[in-house]
Amino acid sequence: MDQYFFGSVLKYITHYLLPGSPDENLEICWGLIQAGYRGERGGRFGNLRVAMYDKDGEFPRLKGKAGEIRHFGKALLYAFENLMDHESQLHRQIRLGLQYSTEIEMIVDELSGIYP
Repeated sequence: MDQYFFGSVLKYITHYLLPGSPDENLEICWGLIQAGYRGERGGRFGNLRVAMYDKDGEFPRLKGKAGEIRHFGKALLYAFENLMDHESQLHRQIRLGLQYSTEIEMIVDELSGIYP
């Protein structure tokens, strides 16, 4: 589910929220995502391209390895919070979805030490 949600958020940011081309907008977003990774352990994307979540005729889905996607939510949340319009109900709902996704990641991390 995260692959579809994260892909949709990335497409929204790069195609609708920011004024430049998708590639230009992804460069801005990617800088914020990298800043959002600070202090995170585990896998992370080394690079992100529009083609990794936006294919013609397909629902947006972030393509990547499970380890890369696993800790992506917190970094994407950081980026979105820096780009969003805090007065927009849609933006607040997207932020809430990213917050819940990040909380679920934290719960899974905590339980992974309990259950083999």
